[in-house]
Amino acid sequence: MVASGSISLIIFSCTEEPQNNETETQTETPVVKPDLSDAIQKRVEKKPEEAVLLLRTLNKNFPDSPAILIQLSRALADSGQYPLAAFRVEQAISAGSDKGLLLECAEIYQLAGDLDSAQERFKEYLIAFPENLNAWQKYARTLISNGNETEALNAFEKANTLANPEDCLIVADLYTKKEIYVKAEYWFRESMQRESKPSVLPLLGLLRIKFLMGDEGAAEALILAIEKSFPNELNDDSRQEEYSSL
Repeated sequence: MVASGSISLIIFSCTEEPQNNETETQTETPVVKPDLSDAIQKRVEKKPEEAVLLLRTLNKNFPDSPAILIQLSRALADSGQYPLAAFRVEQAISAGSDKGLLLECAEIYQLAGDLDSAQERFKEYLIAFPENLNAWQKYARTLISNGNETEALNAFEKANTLANPEDCLIVADLYTKKEIYVKAEYWFRESMQRESKPSVLPLLGLLRIKFLMGDEGAAEALILAIEKSFPNELNDDSRQEEYSSL
């Protein structure tokens, strides 16, 4: 016969099991990041073809890595493979790269000769970064090359302070074509002011404007100035024919 005290001890010892409150730690697999150092070094060494081979191998192992796609695009551009470079940078954008990459994408399309795509990417970039005057200037020049004159005028106006003398002449000629003579005169004068060495082209543009506006007095003064600074320029047969028709 077992004493009651002993029975209680037996029951307690059977039901009371040690509790393990420690949570099991789960081991997390570390994220493996691609090593781009060798490929970048090849680009630095001006060996873009070797960089492309390295990056294509990395791309197979990490197909959705924007960093690899960006470097692959740049290596392809370095080797003159612009359409492929554009394709890869588009992939990087789709993979979630920063919107700043749109500018690089537009520039690569320019190099590839795809002005329509370049124009669209510049436009998207400038919606996100409207303060970038250099991008406005590049966009304006692309629009001119692509025959979009009205949009080009607006873009050049945005980048007014960066326009070089040649840009100024382009804008002045476009305003002349649109018969907006006050703006045309402004840009011809801007071209003169921004030249490092005086040339006859802004003066000839101004002369044309004065003829078109019927300001004969100003036209005569410009003729004298041109003959003094650039002798024989107005004696050219094509020049005489142009101004006689105005």
